[in-house]
Amino acid sequence: MVLQLGTHIKDIHNVLITDETLLKLLFYKAKNMNDDVTKTGARPNILGSKSPLVSGIGGAKEMNAAEIISDVIKSTPKTNDLNMENAKCRVCHYLENTEKIVTNGSTSFTNAFQNLTFDVYVHTDYDASDFRATKVVDRISNLIHNKAITGIGKMSFEGIDRLDDGLKEGFEGYIGYRMKFRFMLLL
Repeated sequence: MVLQLGTHIKDIHNVLITDETLLKLLFYKAKNMNDDVTKTGARPNILGSKSPLVSGIGGAKEMNAAEIISDVIKSTPKTNDLNMENAKCRVCHYLENTEKIVTNGSTSFTNAFQNLTFDVYVHTDYDASDFRATKVVDRISNLIHNKAITGIGKMSFEGIDRLDDGLKEGFEGYIGYRMKFRFMLLL
């Protein structure tokens, strides 16, 4: 049995890090409710940018594209650098339990379900400007749900929960969502 979990998480990671709209939502701060950071020409593209970029948060340092991508998209639940003073948005994606498929009491020895989680963290300075957290959730849903990205068949949406009540101490100033998807593996 070969699960190829590393291949699956890399396939999903590549979808996220190559989407200009998602990267703009995670990096650039809107000035107000009518400022669409994803609109063509509203902000410099991140992918392929040769010059350093600044998010729009006061005191933010310049970052190149590789630094931006590695800061806003993680393939592990890394959150120890999220705090009130360090305003940013982040998506953490990771694989969870692999479940055997049981149909009519019979277990499949050729297929299994793989659970996939996306944690979306958005600083309130970003969210207050343009409902950023919901825009990030919507974008991930558009990129992942019902798409054949990895494994067998298409990704299925399993649910979403707010993380606000469950955010650990030190997350003051952040709101979050946990999105759950699953896909089928060939064993």
